[in-house]
Amino acid sequence: MALSDYERVGKAVQLLAEGIAPFVARECRAKFGDDWTVAVQRKDTRSGGSARKVNPTDPQFLLKVMWDEWHTIFGKKLSRSDRNYVSELQDVRNTWAHNEPFSTDDALRALDTAQRLLESAAASAQANEVGKLHQDLLRQKFEQMPGARRKDAPALPEDQPMLQNPDVSERYGPSVSSLSIPSEADLLYPTVCALRDLGGSGHKTEIDRRVIETEGFSEELMALRRPNGISKVEYRLGWVRTALKGISVVVNTSGGFWSLTEKGLMIDEVKIRSDHANYRRGITQKSKLEPMLQDPGVSERYGPSVSCLSIPSEADLLYPTVCALRDLGGSGRKMELVRNVIENEGYSSSRELVALKRRLGWVLTALKGIDVVVNMSRGYWSLTEKGLMIDEVKIRSDHADYRSRIT
Repeated sequence: MALSDYERVGKAVQLLAEGIAPFVARECRAKFGDDWTVAVQRKDTRSGGSARKVNPTDPQFLLKVMWDEWHTIFGKKLSRSDRNYVSELQDVRNTWAHNEPFSTDDALRALDTAQRLLESAAASAQANEVGKLHQDLLRQKFEQMPGARRKDAPALPEDQPMLQNPDVSERYGPSVSSLSIPSEADLLYPTVCALRDLGGSGHKTEIDRRVIETEGFSEELMALRRPNGISKVEYRLGWVRTALKGISVVVNTSGGFWSLTEKGLMIDEVKIRSDHANYRRGITQKSKLEPMLQDPGVSERYGPSVSCLSIPSEADLLYPTVCALRDLGGSGRKMELVRNVIENEGYSSSRELVALKRRLGWVLTALKGIDVVVNMSRGYWSLTEKGLMIDEVKIRSDHADYRSRIT
């Protein structure tokens, strides 16, 4: 029997306590000694509060210790984002403890935040378990949406070890075994085949896993990471999907879900390579010769007048912002959203980034004004039901009406 959203959150809260308990105990012991539980009680009573109820395995106690001792202990080990996670998870734990219901979106957000804090605390086992809960719920949400992929599409094995495909060396050359990632062009058709195996549509994590399994990438190759911690293979596959979208083979439907177009259902490898070569050649001709690495897709979208320091208008950034929120599962923190838009649109100049961040603040306000997004709390934004389904034409029309009203 499938777990309810409330049960999933409850399981995540328990895994959170299991994961952060050793971390909290270790850091507090280093600061206060073996009697650290007594020490944190004394600090409470000295400041005029009542002593904490001590249970070193209780999530409420552990999160409160992390919050109260942030400046003395945990702020030196974790980031400011982690402090926000602690605050949010305190609210999640209280909501769960009082038997209040969770919507699917709230549950997805709670699971994501718990996974992030566990990863920061180096509790990888518990983080992976929470990640599975998150992916299961995301898949369930997708299957309940109109146009979801068919349920009889073959499922991928969850825990099957990755097998090395003997055709990989023949296809990509012996350099793959020495940790060389296949090019964007070489991964186009495998990505299309993965989507066909999934029934024509699927979440990006399912698509990536299918490509990785089918192409037989080694564990050493998958272990390669970018400076921000993202897998280099998965990062490359993200750009592959963008290229496929550029040649009208796939569309990004919502919340990280991708579907084959009619062209994508029929296209073969020879045609896909030819169209991709023309696509890359066309956007390269449109790009300007600047010292920065600007994504040619920006010039293609906004026209050749876009220079390396020209920021698209509010209207031009509306749909990319909605797409970025969809990639984040329908909701996310403002900084995650900004980073996603920046990566998707290909900005890299420091002056550009500052200007774009400011403009995106007004873009979010405009999207809220046309009921496409809502501001949840503390910089969290979520797509509304309208935002999950809206297309670029409709969003521009509604924005024009919105601007005329407020003007």
